[in-house]
Amino acid sequence: MTLLVQMQQLAEVGLVGYPNAGKSTLLSKLTKTVPKIASYPFTTLRPLVGYVNYSDGSHVSVADIPGIISGAHENLCLGLSFLRHIQRTKVLTYVIDVSSTDYPPNVAYREIQKELLHYDEELLKKPSFVVANKIDEEGAENGLRLLRSVTKLPIVPISAKKGESVDKVAEMLRRVCSFASK
Repeated sequence: MTLLVQMQQLAEVGLVGYPNAGKSTLLSKLTKTVPKIASYPFTTLRPLVGYVNYSDGSHVSVADIPGIISGAHENLCLGLSFLRHIQRTKVLTYVIDVSSTDYPPNVAYREIQKELLHYDEELLKKPSFVVANKIDEEGAENGLRLLRSVTKLPIVPISAKKGESVDKVAEMLRRVCSFASK
């Protein structure tokens, strides 16, 4: 007899985005977690969970989810296992590279939403917000405008690499998780 046990909750928050959007870097700045960070796609192959600790003693668990790409819902590049991890979170934080010319931010955001929709439309109903990462790089202001044109979700512009505005992300995580718990 074989018994399959599957953990239901991975973390309160899932960091969702394309490969190399800065999810691991953001996790490292928000928490004391030390993920592998490199400038090539699929550095993260398994979720890594860290905890954002607040001065009042509360905390929020955050999972760095491996990058989602076009075709993930058809299991391209282990897409189904990555999408399954997203199901096990309460809140989604889209991490979008607003400086990218390979994957313009508006296209990346819509593509991620399409993959989530094709996998499980309930994922799009989770409380969410967007982190516009790499705001310090060339072309980022235009990328931020493109991103704002395709979503009404709150957007927090940051530079995870430099640690700029990461505190705003931490506060947004607290607010959105508080809302999701009600």
